[in-house]
Amino acid sequence: MRIKRIVCENPHETMWAAYVWFESEPIVQDFLQQKYEQNGIENAKTYAFQNTERFLFAIKQAREYYRTAGQSDLLVKPLLLYYGMVSLIKAVLIATDPAYPRNVRVLQHGLSTRRRKTRQYRFFDDLCQPQREGLFPLFAAACGAPDEARMAEQTARRLLALIPDLRHSYMRLVGTPSCLPLTVRRVGNGVAVDVPGAVLDIWHVTASRFVDLLNQHRVGEGAFSLRPSAARPSTVPLEWHSPTLDATDDEDSPIDFENRLVRYDAQGQPYLVLERKSSHLLPEACAHACLMYMLGILCRYEPELWGQYAQGFAAAETALIGDFLRCSQRKFPNLILNLLNGFPLVFTIG
Repeated sequence: MRIKRIVCENPHETMWAAYVWFESEPIVQDFLQQKYEQNGIENAKTYAFQNTERFLFAIKQAREYYRTAGQSDLLVKPLLLYYGMVSLIKAVLIATDPAYPRNVRVLQHGLSTRRRKTRQYRFFDDLCQPQREGLFPLFAAACGAPDEARMAEQTARRLLALIPDLRHSYMRLVGTPSCLPLTVRRVGNGVAVDVPGAVLDIWHVTASRFVDLLNQHRVGEGAFSLRPSAARPSTVPLEWHSPTLDATDDEDSPIDFENRLVRYDAQGQPYLVLERKSSHLLPEACAHACLMYMLGILCRYEPELWGQYAQGFAAAETALIGDFLRCSQRKFPNLILNLLNGFPLVFTIG
């Protein structure tokens, strides 16, 4: 799948400007009708007409939540960002299922965590448990989450490791990397990909076994193979081929490898995440939602404990949480925009 790069002076503002298309009734109605028809839904035009305002105001409300969060104090920011997320998620579900919500149970959050925290509480070790019904399981399905990940209990530590933008602060806190950068270049009809050789030691595998594991997590038609190498390099040399690769694309165009182990930072740089267990490989948008839910619960039900984090008394974790809030405020709406458009968009400074 092609990643579209948009060069601009202010990526955050330009990303939100792209949402303006989803705040016009005629455009939204046509958009929803097209989505429903693609999903084989009968009476797509009627459903699109009925759902236009619901979709449109979900986007408008999300914009206001995010705008207010950007001006708010850290003491309340997670709650505002979480409810901004909820509004964007509802827009995705309306575009996926014209009958959403089908019952009152799906209006629940679909996540749970311990409301009363222990005396030795660390956010890093906190747990998030998806529920069988509610907003989150529907969203996880819309994001294409593996079946085994939709109901698996997750720790904040694992979820943070799935977001490549947090790699530096994660490394400072944990002492081990959460992901490794990929070096990518076009080679003939394929793509050459160099992976740091450290992955073989981290995973305790040979190069050929590593390729097998990598291809087990593909979600598209493309696949990786080993490139011939005369000597043992400091990297694992791979080549990626896909029938969807467009040879006419610019050589600098980012490439979507359509693989659950390959994640992208906000600038479109690909990384290999080092979590390979399918039950822990939630899509990045789902990881953002779980983490923000956990922080929102902490903020709402344990204000004195959250106050300690907000004031920096838990310095190491506070730095990582702050980086996550800044990252998510910018990136989660971008991930939702990608879902709505059906292809990834990267907004970068020229």
